[in-house]
Amino acid sequence: MDILRHRYPLLDELVVEDKIKLWSVRDIAAAKISAITNHGAKKDFYDLAEILSHLSLESALAWFEKKYPSGERLMAMKSLSWFEDADSEPDPRTLRDLNWIQVKEIILRSLREVFG
Repeated sequence: MDILRHRYPLLDELVVEDKIKLWSVRDIAAAKISAITNHGAKKDFYDLAEILSHLSLESALAWFEKKYPSGERLMAMKSLSWFEDADSEPDPRTLRDLNWIQVKEIILRSLREVFG
């Protein structure tokens, strides 16, 4: 049974873990960048920081552009460094011992790597 509908096509086939259908990391990374570009919730920054501890932002941005053809790379990159709206939100519960300052540092470091 599928409980999630999304109007954009998946980049990869669904991953099945314990009979549960999951999006691929590529699809999740692209969706997190889209979510941050459109709203910027703190939980999305946390999720993206976790992804960036395993994959490059350059790759994630390429997946974002592929999944969301109308998405603008420059706007996405600007949104990734706009933390002010999320600053006032409570920190989400996480499995890793990661605080908001560390999350912002991970994302900003990744942005610097993209800009060279």
